[in-house]
Amino acid sequence: MRSGLSVCEHIDRTVGNFVDLIAEDPGVDIIPTVQGWRLADYEACLDLYDKRGVRLADYPLVGVGSVCRRKSVKDVEAVLATVAAAGLSLHGFGLLSPSRHLSGVGSLLDAPADPGHPGCRRRGPGPAEVLEVLATKQE
Repeated sequence: MRSGLSVCEHIDRTVGNFVDLIAEDPGVDIIPTVQGWRLADYEACLDLYDKRGVRLADYPLVGVGSVCRRKSVKDVEAVLATVAAAGLSLHGFGLLSPSRHLSGVGSLLDAPADPGHPGCRRRGPGPAEVLEVLATKQE
């Protein structure tokens, strides 16, 4: 990573900062973000939120980081499938027009991250919808 930190350190900071912010102001309007590089990193991030007492399924959206930097659509789809399998509604950061690139899957992601943006839904698609589209694509 360009920062000189490992993926594990970025994950630890992401989760730690979220936990600290929620402890400071429980009413703050922020979505948790799951990040990594390998699929195992995303799973580790999900586990770390759980270990730190954050129930991600209670949030209307969970951000998925590090997807816009990927060169392969299949890699993005694999990451989204991994995170969606945890029963979460997703927002893919940097995927502002994902439907052009992720045939079928992009329409299941939330709109741009700014909740004030006219195209942003407050609640993204459910995990069952994401997994259904991903399963259909693999048939």
